Amino acid sequence: MARGSLASTGWCLCDEVSDRVSEYLDGELEPAVARTIARHLERCARCARLAAELALTIAALHRLCPASGVTLAWLAGPGRPGS
Repeated sequence: MARGSLASTGWCLCDEVSDRVSEYLDGELEPAVARTIARHLERCARCARLAAELALTIAALHRLCPASGVTLAWLAGPGRPGS
């Protein structure tokens, strides 16, 4: 599956949304993919809760380290420390 497609063939859309919610919150997705995720979040309480919790976590981390200049996208990535 193409990374930008969010095609549901062979995937549960919730799995893909949870994999990409950090990119969505950071505004790093192509507009069509972001719209697909936004629509999904409107209909799926579980994914909406995940996105809200991640957004709160990111905001709290930014309050703790506002001048660090470090982006937090690595938290959801495969190369993160400890993975």
